[in-house]
Amino acid sequence: MWTPTTSRRGPATTGTATVVEIANALAAREDELETRVHLVAFGAEEVGLCGSGHDSENRDPETVKAVLNNDGVVRGRTLKCYTQGFDGLETAAQAVADRFDHPMKTTPRLSPHSDHWPYVERGVPGHHTSTRTTRKRTTTPSTSQTFVTAGMTTSSGSSSRR
Repeated sequence: MWTPTTSRRGPATTGTATVVEIANALAAREDELETRVHLVAFGAEEVGLCGSGHDSENRDPETVKAVLNNDGVVRGRTLKCYTQGFDGLETAAQAVADRFDHPMKTTPRLSPHSDHWPYVERGVPGHHTSTRTTRKRTTTPSTSQTFVTAGMTTSSGSSSRR
């Protein structure tokens, strides 16, 4: 039986569905947004962050407010957020957790193995979110959703293992 936590394709499809739902939610509130948001599904994370690397090299880092990367978010309920040492990201993550009364653990630790990293290397605040579970996993979920927020342009995307 296929489930999102036992299939290697499950996290990629649920991650893409997450991006679609984020797009729908933001579109419904477009007039309320202070910043434009651009959603992008990245590929080739596992072979060298190719998609996000290409985008970060071709995007002016001065136009990007932050990268919010959701990688492996289908494994459990409790969110685990790596803020890469950017204090503002920890504050924002905690505010969201408090607003929605959702369990979240933040850490300033670096997490260089996902689609936010090429942006962080260029000085863009990068937030890597995954989920925690207390159950033992039999496979490693393999998806990445990157959500990039830019001054006039914002970008978000995902990577999936094949």
